[in-house]
This record gives sequence, structure tokens and C-alpha cells, in this order.
Amino acid sequence: MGVTRYDPGQIKVSSLPRYVCPDLTNQEGYWARALNEKYADNGNRITFYINKSGQLHYFVNKEDKGILLNNLPTNKQLWLLFDIYGSTTSAKFIQPDEAPVEIVARGPEALQAFHIACESGTQPVFRTRLMLVGQDGVGKTSLKKALIGQRLVEFFVVRIICQL
Repeated sequence: MGVTRYDPGQIKVSSLPRYVCPDLTNQEGYWARALNEKYADNGNRITFYINKSGQLHYFVNKEDKGILLNNLPTNKQLWLLFDIYGSTTSAKFIQPDEAPVEIVARGPEALQAFHIACESGTQPVFRTRLMLVGQDGVGKTSLKKALIGQRLVEFFVVRIICQL
């Protein structure tokens, strides 16, 4: 997988070498590296972007796999370069997922944050802090255990016995 600064419509197929790496990448204007063949599994979705620093980041099924290429020109138009071989039998280009309705409804700032998160490969983690305040014996510990999924059976048995 890689990029080229040459318009594919202007390249003669007969002039292409047999292998992208290293034959084509040794020529000026071509950048590519091999991806692990395990990413060619049926149904895998490979996405990528080039940041302002000229780094091509790639993701497999929305999982960040890191930087594939560095020092790409960001001031020139680039075209995607795929060399498909081995166990790969087909490839399909698909449209990127649209932002969820819930994000769009929150406005342009949320939409921008969503696109930045998609590009960075981060996944949101929803955590919060909760402080339970109240007098002794009103159920703070029971509520905490219920919220974190701990069993309450023994606690309630002890409470009932104490009240009798």
C-alpha cells in the first residue's frame, strides 16, 4: 500500500515493474510499504489518511496500526497505490461512514471532534466520577455495589437479620 504523485491515467501499464517494493519505490515519486498479509482477511476494512506532517497513518477495522509511510509531500496531489497479490482475491473501495445522527445533532464542534477522532483512530471511553453522600446506613454502599455489578445477597441478608 502506498501513494504516488503520478496520475494513474497517465502511466503506461507496460512501463510498470513487476513488483512495487522495491522496484517501483526505488523510482522517484512512489512511496509504498507492504502490509502484513493477515490484514487481507475477508471483510477487513483498511482506512488511512495523510496528516499535515506527511505521515500516512493506517487503520484495520478502526484499530490504529500506526504510521506506514513518512515524509510524503503534502503540497502535491497524491494517488493511492495498491499492489494486490497473494491470498487477496478482491478489493472494494467503500465510502467512509457518515457521522452518527447523535453527533450531527450536537453541532459543528461535535462533528469536528468526531472527524478528528476518526482520523486519529481513538475510541471514546465514557467514564465519570460519582460521589455518594449521605448519612450512615442509608444505602450508599448498596447503591455503589449495584452500580458496579457486585453481588448484594450477603449484604441484604445481614441487614435483614440486624433489623429483626
